[in-house]
Amino acid sequence: MTQPHDLQLLLHMGHPKTGSTSLQHALSAARARLKKQGILYPNSMQLAYNHRAYFVDILQRSQSNLVLTMGGHAESKKIGATEWQQLGEALERGQFSTLIMSAEGLLGNVIRADQETLRKRLSSVTDKQVRALAYVREPSSYFLSQLQQRIKGGRGLEAPKPLQWSRSIAFCRQDLNFDLQVRAYERRQLVNGDSIADFYDWAKLDPAGHAKSSLQANVSLSSEAMAVVYKLGLKSWPKSQAELSRQRALAQIAKRFDADLGDPTKPVLRDNWREHITYINTDFLVLRDEVGLHFSDLAYDRIGVGPAITAPRFKQVEDVCPYDQARYQELMALVKAEFSQLKTGKRPWWKRALPSLQP
Repeated sequence: MTQPHDLQLLLHMGHPKTGSTSLQHALSAARARLKKQGILYPNSMQLAYNHRAYFVDILQRSQSNLVLTMGGHAESKKIGATEWQQLGEALERGQFSTLIMSAEGLLGNVIRADQETLRKRLSSVTDKQVRALAYVREPSSYFLSQLQQRIKGGRGLEAPKPLQWSRSIAFCRQDLNFDLQVRAYERRQLVNGDSIADFYDWAKLDPAGHAKSSLQANVSLSSEAMAVVYKLGLKSWPKSQAELSRQRALAQIAKRFDADLGDPTKPVLRDNWREHITYINTDFLVLRDEVGLHFSDLAYDRIGVGPAITAPRFKQVEDVCPYDQARYQELMALVKAEFSQLKTGKRPWWKRALPSLQP
């Protein structure tokens, strides 16, 4: 394709659980208005509102569910190449000064990516320095949100591990030569307390008419619903599209009954886990000192100085998030009854995939 030498690439790199979906939907909704300004927010064959499919084949380890949705590793490679080919064709047809792309898995996985392919793809659309933006979330808040995401996606429970963003940030700046800015995903530090307005501010875009983001619930299920989904669902990564679909159906059923039942217990980490997460995340001292990233609610004086606690693998949601036992039992009965009615073919699929539901 012809090199669009005057094109500025604005790359939103995530990280996940920092309002990426809200931002992507807002940019997608503003696509026509942006185009009139010479700004392209491209479509995707897989997900019209974001660009994970453009990078999935070089980030496969971290994008397993999307790889399944796209038909496996070989097919995802074909799709990734096709996405970039169509992007090139769109750039050649239009008169664009700016290209905006958003893929929330890039920041944490760029070091492990197929770096040569990444460089070639980025250089195929611009020879200018890439301007990139990454949001980072306070570690205990991030862990709780990610824990719920893992449970809903059927990936089981995992004890907290230290977050290591500084290596990825340094790699983007030094090895990839990105003009990368890192911002805290914290309401008080976002422009107008709004993640979309904050992105528009960074990108130097006209904010008029943009959709306001929703910073509500970093978690969408109650503690009881998290426990129900974990009890009835998969305990490790889905191995097929069918298993992925089943797990998503379970999460949707639980979410619906959770809302109908009322009086939810908001997920809150037990004090010992919050303390442990703060203690182990020494990288956040580096982020504060080297890139100026500061969180007002993070106890920096506790980082790395303890007291350290033993962090065994927890076996159930209650180990990390307390919940109301009576509400849990009521919700379990509702979800289990509904969920067990779902069938695939002649045999109820849940008997094959979910042993905990068998009589």
